[in-house]
Amino acid sequence: MDQPTASNVTTTLNHLISIAQDGVNGIGRAIEDAQDQQIKATLRDIHQIREHMVQELKAVVTQLGGDPNQSGTLAGAAHRAFMEVREMVTGDGDQALIQECIRGDEHAVNEFQDALNELGPNAPEAARSVVQTGLQRLRTALQRYQQLSHSGAGVS
Repeated sequence: MDQPTASNVTTTLNHLISIAQDGVNGIGRAIEDAQDQQIKATLRDIHQIREHMVQELKAVVTQLGGDPNQSGTLAGAAHRAFMEVREMVTGDGDQALIQECIRGDEHAVNEFQDALNELGPNAPEAARSVVQTGLQRLRTALQRYQQLSHSGAGVS
């Protein structure tokens, strides 16, 4: 299998920066809206980890000679707007926020897995490593959201 070009790798990583930044923005929004302190604390922790992931991805893009992406995606902005409208219409509160976080992170897991497959085994180790680490962090966040959802946190 051919080694991907630096340009292909940085393009892929920049896409993941946008996806991860969407997570930072969405989780930040969820922190503002959450009522339950346990949920807020979990979201703050995941938010901090996600910010760190964005910085790690940007560092690898820079290391590979690329220009790191600085923003999220239009789809991510639309998802945050959807979260806001849904909250106003349904009033489902914290459980609805958790479900939207799950939905967003399931999308991110798919994007990171696709990127890992696209990069292939011959991609630079730094690129493969940062994507694998990000994928694991996303899966861990999903587990934490699921635990919150099943614990009944945020249910009045």
